[in-house]
Amino acid sequence: MDKASVIGETISRVKKLKKAAAKVEAACHSGGREDDECVVPSGADGLSLEYCEFGRGLVMKAMLSCEDRAGLMTEVTRAVRSVKGKVVRADMVTVGGRIKILMWLKGLGCSGKNEELVVLRRALKVTMERPVYGNVNRRVRFLQRDYF
Repeated sequence: MDKASVIGETISRVKKLKKAAAKVEAACHSGGREDDECVVPSGADGLSLEYCEFGRGLVMKAMLSCEDRAGLMTEVTRAVRSVKGKVVRADMVTVGGRIKILMWLKGLGCSGKNEELVVLRRALKVTMERPVYGNVNRRVRFLQRDYF
């Protein structure tokens, strides 16, 4: 293969990728998905909680978008358990150091009391805003603290 054909093939591949990215972006902004949520994490942190129908019952839909980091899923699980919620469905996408988590929860807030929702929102907000400490795992940080 000569240079010209390699460059031509590269250009055509980039054009295809741009079209695919434009399709995904258009679907995100027009609500083209069945659940009206974009699957690509946004650049801004976001948290939303809302009621929606799921199967035969009412569930809480939680959307969380933030920086991906070690221990994030553990903290999200703790937040859900703090209000005795049960995850009936979850979708998660990680792209470029960002994460988007969609969860459908049952067992909270359906009784008309909003205390659980306030506690869940507060716990997820704290989880989102926790700082990211780079790619150093806990053991390495522990060893660095003791030896340096």
